[in-house]
Amino acid sequence: VIGSFFETIQPTKAIAAFVGEKGSGKSSALKRVGITFYGKDFDVMQVPEKPDDFDVAMQQDKLVVLDNADSRVAWLEDRLAVIATGGKVKKRKLYTDSSTVELKPRCFVGITSRDPHFRRDDVAERVLLFRVKRISSFIPENEMTQDIIEHRNEILSDIILIIQKILKTLDSDICYKG
Repeated sequence: VIGSFFETIQPTKAIAAFVGEKGSGKSSALKRVGITFYGKDFDVMQVPEKPDDFDVAMQQDKLVVLDNADSRVAWLEDRLAVIATGGKVKKRKLYTDSSTVELKPRCFVGITSRDPHFRRDDVAERVLLFRVKRISSFIPENEMTQDIIEHRNEILSDIILIIQKILKTLDSDICYKG
């Protein structure tokens, strides 16, 4: 998600895939990332039936977490490829015959799955795979969420320090090459 701060120099995006059995904390982990960056109202979403519903999310949200992406969905790999490669989706503008609009994905994507079905090489090359195992002792999700909310300012302050280091490195690389 830190990459969203560098959208102009990072048009391609990695896809975080949390794969594991039931009770391994896949959804909870990605939900907490979203809460950290975007606040307490962030939530994961089920894979929509229609690509149009996903198109709205990928255009408006900075982080989209698709929960339980276990079934084959005909359009999903194509949309993931568009996001991963920095592409656009061209569609007919509503209520017109021949006008089109281009949708540029703005989001990073997280996916949770027990058994993913992604085989496209352009998607697979950009997947950050996190294999997770069942958690042996559970902490209630509301406790973990509350802990993040209470310490969110401190966490974001640390993230800003990381971003500053990245900017400094990028600046010195640009100056050195220029």
